[in-house]
Amino acid sequence: MTEMEELQKLQALLEEKDLLIEKQSAKIESQEKLIEKQRVQIDNMIQALLHARKKIFGASSEKGQMDGQMSLFDSVQELASELFREQKEITVKSYEKAPRKPGVREVMLSGLPKDIEEFIMNPEEACPKCGSPLKVIGKEIIRTEVEFIPAKLKVKQIVRQVAKCEDCGGKNSENKTPVFIKAAIPAPVLPHSISTPSLVAQVMYQKFVMGLPFNRQEKDWFRMGLVLPRADMANWTIRCSEEWLEPVCDRIWVIQMVLWQDMNNG
Repeated sequence: MTEMEELQKLQALLEEKDLLIEKQSAKIESQEKLIEKQRVQIDNMIQALLHARKKIFGASSEKGQMDGQMSLFDSVQELASELFREQKEITVKSYEKAPRKPGVREVMLSGLPKDIEEFIMNPEEACPKCGSPLKVIGKEIIRTEVEFIPAKLKVKQIVRQVAKCEDCGGKNSENKTPVFIKAAIPAPVLPHSISTPSLVAQVMYQKFVMGLPFNRQEKDWFRMGLVLPRADMANWTIRCSEEWLEPVCDRIWVIQMVLWQDMNNG
């Protein structure tokens, strides 16, 4: 993925995040308006209840209503029913503790090989209080660490067996010439070279993926004990690209063209 594609991807993520924030802000504003509306309704209900209570249970000298005026509510129960008629019932769910989700560190480290370094108790160790023997009851995880294992180089020699026919070349054999048979070996990446698939792949990876020039790679290989000139690395990259990668790319291109023609014809 190029830098421009990475920037476009990051920009798209930022735009998506901004849109999500706007939606959340709008939702919060709507909920705040609803809460304010309900608060006003509750205040009105409280005032109405207090006023009705004062009229019903107040002093006898005070009249609850004017002469000839009809009562809007016959009782406190009817008043309460009328006030709460339009209120929605809110059911609060019981609180349940959500299970702990694995964090970023746990997910990241789950794909790496793991070694457990366990420290055991000394069998002869006793209780510091009474001197009684101890019994192991469990284990405790103290911490998780990541260890870096530096890359290393090794020399690999390709050796093959050579067999000779016991009959050919003998006095009583029809074939007077000795016959030698050699074991089959895989073809090298580049003939008459110390290059291997892993070595060439690392050089190309450092160059094109990590952006490390050949002159800096030359110093890194030297620190690891290998004298690998930058000219050799450039030659390996060009030749392996032409002899190994271009045929694969050409084959993929041919397959894509065939599939494209089949889709158009179909």
